[in-house]
Parts: sequence; structure tokens; C-alpha cells
Amino acid sequence: MPFNIFKKKEKEEVKVKAPEVKKQEEKVESIKKVSWGGMSGAVLRNLHMSEKGSYLAEENQYVFKVASNATKHAVKNAIQEAFGVIATKVNMVTIHSKTKRKGKGVGVKQGYKKAIVKVKEGQRIEVLAR
Repeated sequence: MPFNIFKKKEKEEVKVKAPEVKKQEEKVESIKKVSWGGMSGAVLRNLHMSEKGSYLAEENQYVFKVASNATKHAVKNAIQEAFGVIATKVNMVTIHSKTKRKGKGVGVKQGYKKAIVKVKEGQRIEVLAR
């Protein structure tokens, strides 16, 4: 069947799903989403995996990428809400964007903000399989 760009496309059939099927799909989607719940989902982006971060984890410090407008207090509250641990200290680092070249092309490596969170002695955030 050759391609003909001048033909009109046929209308696609609209499938109507039963309400029970929709509820089951919503449950599956909610399980797939990694949610740290409430306010913490708006502040915390993900765990920042690096060599330095693994060394800091041994000293009860964890590194997270956070929203660009996040503050220390917001990160502290989000960690306590999401993981149920007491954050004693929060340090913020802003990584600025950088221009990168490949041949004649020029691109931009996007910047981000990260937070180094120290957790109270005796408590852990289980994010890595040890």
C-alpha cells in the first residue's frame, strides 16, 4: 500500500471504557508514580547519585536535586514529611547552566539546584540497596 499524502485521513474510532476499567487504570498509574506525597513532591525532584554522594551517605548526609525556588526550610520539611526522619542541617548548592559545543553546534547543559541534607544520628533514608 503506497503512501499518499493527499488522501484524507479516516476518522479514528473512539473507544468508550467501562467505569471499572478506568478505576483499575488509575490505581495502576498511581502505583507507577513515585510520589513523596504532598508538599515534598513539589520540592524534591530525585536523589542525586554521585561518588561524593555515596561517601556522604556513610556520614548520614544525603544529596537531592530540588526545585529551583526551594528554600532550606522547605527542603527540611519535605524530607521529614517524605521519609519520616529528622533533618538536622540543610546545605543548598546552585549549579549554573553551562554552554557545551559539539562540532559547530552549541548547546546548553541545564543548571539545577541540589540540597545536602544531614539526618539525625541513628536514622537513615533507605534509598539505596546496601
